[in-house]
Amino acid sequence: MYRIAASLAIAILVLFGCGDESNPQGPGPGSDAYFVSTDGDDQNPGTYEEPWRTISKAAGTVTAGDTVYIRGGTYEEQVTISISGTEDDYIVFSAWQSEDPVIDGASVPVPP
Repeated sequence: MYRIAASLAIAILVLFGCGDESNPQGPGPGSDAYFVSTDGDDQNPGTYEEPWRTISKAAGTVTAGDTVYIRGGTYEEQVTISISGTEDDYIVFSAWQSEDPVIDGASVPVPP
């Protein structure tokens, strides 16, 4: 069972790349950028100054064309992505700049 959670974590980590070094507010006009941080709060708007706490919150909120920057730290959660982008508008989950986010599902129960 944990192998499934670990595989999902690995798949998400493969998506992480370097964030936009020059613009902390996101990738530019026409798309929205959101931020996740271990010291954030899921009641926040997901901005650079007021990030979300969980990747799951981001995965359940963003839409086609959005980018989610994940700050460094360990996220102990199970992430389910049930949205998708389009051919022209991807949904991107990326590490913020040179930070290293880790999804650790070892302590998360896997549903039967």
